[in-house]
Amino acid sequence: MIENIIGSKTKIRILPIVLAAENFSIRQVSIDSGVAYSVCHKDIGEFVEAGFVLERENGFGTNKNHKDYKKITALFDLNEKKSLSSKKKKELKKLISVLLEQKTAAILVHHNADPDAIGSAIALSRGLFQKGIKTDIFAPAGISRQSANILKKYPYPILKALEKEYSTYIVVDVSSKEQLGDFKIPVGAKLAVIDHHEKGNLEETAFAVLKDMTAHATATIVWKILDELNTKITKEISFFLLCAIVADTAFFRIADKKDIEIITKLLEYTELHEIFSSLTVQEDISSRIAKIKSFKRMDSYRIGDVVVAFSRTGSFESQIALALVRSAADIAIVVNTKNNDIRISARMRHDLKNKTDLVEILKTAESPIGGSVGGHKLAASANGKNPKCVLDVKNRILQKLEESFKNKAKPLN
Repeated sequence: MIENIIGSKTKIRILPIVLAAENFSIRQVSIDSGVAYSVCHKDIGEFVEAGFVLERENGFGTNKNHKDYKKITALFDLNEKKSLSSKKKKELKKLISVLLEQKTAAILVHHNADPDAIGSAIALSRGLFQKGIKTDIFAPAGISRQSANILKKYPYPILKALEKEYSTYIVVDVSSKEQLGDFKIPVGAKLAVIDHHEKGNLEETAFAVLKDMTAHATATIVWKILDELNTKITKEISFFLLCAIVADTAFFRIADKKDIEIITKLLEYTELHEIFSSLTVQEDISSRIAKIKSFKRMDSYRIGDVVVAFSRTGSFESQIALALVRSAADIAIVVNTKNNDIRISARMRHDLKNKTDLVEILKTAESPIGGSVGGHKLAASANGKNPKCVLDVKNRILQKLEESFKNKAKPLN
């Protein structure tokens, strides 16, 4: 597995040297990388154990036939320029101009805010503070257990309510109004968007938008913003950005060379094992019970060679959808209806990325739920105010999936 090969700060430092050499010795890698010989010996031994490096008569060499060789080689091609585009620089200039004038703002994150949302928000807040701009972070519908865990390392106040109105609001890792719960941006306030999801309705009224839908995490955009502002990267900023990127790349499983370049720079300030331990959360009993109940309620279908699972829950919809995909489903759709709200979480296996798009699939539900959709091809969500439309939504999604895979859905249960 790729995460076992790129699994520590020292491995990330020695891999470019290992990849560049036709044959190498552990001693030479130690000298070139500045990593202690004993650590190099251990790391390269693990490369050998994983089959990524082969022992030879005159030293070692990378195994070019290894299943992850091409991907890892691509990850460590770090020669491309990774700064903000000229368009984003203009958007950032507009935002900073307003913030410097007002000296204060509120940063908003989505419901059940994950490490990318919280980590990006805190890193941005700390960076802006260096410029004399004070920001409060507001999570209108709470944060995830994983986010709560990373806050144990560097506690930071995440507000559950705003006691005053602000002139400027910055939404981070949020694409639609519905993801802010019941909170509404006050009329007349300025709105800025920093995000990596598909375009949502928040952008319609934003005066500044810093967006990159190719980014695996909003934190990589925040990193570029801080770099553009010549922010001093502290251990705290590095920690939160790394937590965000590692979490949103599924512990490197979907990382690309842009992510690795940023990770490499941030590891100058923070140890990777601290990130892994902070992101590791023991699943509580309520989550496990919710999964079991949703599995019992599940309807499953076969569309060609694709297995699709539908279920309902009262909580933990994203975790349940992910669990279904990790176990047996190719695509999982989980609906959460609570009070007057409906939330839909969709997940899909990575190898179907070029076959369909979950954002487009869920858009068919926007009208009946009276809400909007956000996310990516592989992970999308919808939020609305009409919880009585579950059957209609299910039928619409099934029909859209049938069109996408050019096959009829056949019930499996």
